[in-house]
Amino acid sequence: MARNKTKGLTLIEMLMVIAIIGLLLSIATTSMAEYIAQTKLKTTLMSLVTHIRHAGMMAIGESNPSMIKFDTVFCSYTLNGTNEVLLPSGIRFGISRGISGSPGDPSTPPPADGISFDSPGHANTLIYYSSGYVVPAGTIYITDGTRTMAIRVANTGRMKLWSARGGKKWVEI
Repeated sequence: MARNKTKGLTLIEMLMVIAIIGLLLSIATTSMAEYIAQTKLKTTLMSLVTHIRHAGMMAIGESNPSMIKFDTVFCSYTLNGTNEVLLPSGIRFGISRGISGSPGDPSTPPPADGISFDSPGHANTLIYYSSGYVVPAGTIYITDGTRTMAIRVANTGRMKLWSARGGKKWVEI
């Protein structure tokens, strides 16, 4: 009676399985990190949209102007001088490299500090008036250094959300 001496795995087979598992884990980790970074930026954008809408509702409801002041140095903003909101770590106002145009107007370069609201005496400040109008209209840019997203606020208070695709290319979200 002949015995089969090939029971179990060889060392080479075991190392190949471990190498394949390691490769799959590294691919999954890289993909997950990219997804988390993109989600963090979009969540920050949506939080900012919520605060802008709140400012508009306050202006109309209280019949007084409502302001959001953006601090590009400390990556924060305040609503009517109170309730300072810090942007999450790694996210700042501004644009990433390679962005040369603005959403809706590709021929105009975005501002270096990421905020284009500049009323006389109120630099980097979005002002909603009791009529619900924003004067002047402007755009807020946020970036994580790799991706850039923007909120364009029209004079009517209507917002459009944008994602940069490099250069002068923007896609409405």
